[in-house]
Amino acid sequence: MCDGYGTRDSDRITTLVRSLSDHDVTITSRLEVRPGEVVITLDQDRRRIDATWGICPPGSPGSPSVVSVAKGEKVNIDKTFTGAFESYRCLIPIDCWYQWTGELRDQKYRFQIGDGEPLLMAGILFPSREETAVIPLSTRANTQIDRVHERMPVFIGIEEAHIWLTGAAKDASPLIGPLSDVEVRFERC
Repeated sequence: MCDGYGTRDSDRITTLVRSLSDHDVTITSRLEVRPGEVVITLDQDRRRIDATWGICPPGSPGSPSVVSVAKGEKVNIDKTFTGAFESYRCLIPIDCWYQWTGELRDQKYRFQIGDGEPLLMAGILFPSREETAVIPLSTRANTQIDRVHERMPVFIGIEEAHIWLTGAAKDASPLIGPLSDVEVRFERC
């Protein structure tokens, strides 16, 4: 799961994004981005697309941003997500993410890789005439993160970015899974 994320070191993240894109994409520094807010994404053409985090699935009108995360293991079988997964996969550049835990979801943790390495979080876009929405994908947690939370965001390595963005859904599906056991740092906020 991902209850929020940050782009704290915007220069490092911008450098990573520009290594993937021919477009002049700049990432702004934000300490925490939450569902319902505007998210910077890279689309299939590696262009910057600003999208609102969350969707209101069909059949639930009047409740904006009801769904904020999709289980990566189900995006190619859940009818809410299959079309977007097949055609509108994206990357969300970040350097940390937040998860709330506890029975009352009252304990907030910030996670990062190493010293805040830039990451590419997997997402799917939902374009419309009014605005584009985005949903990040989650997966089961690796052994380090599982000590705090059972889910974590799906991250795409820079070498797999092309497959994730432009490959067929059947080629992108195997990329959905937890990070290998790299150095994950986390702290209670």
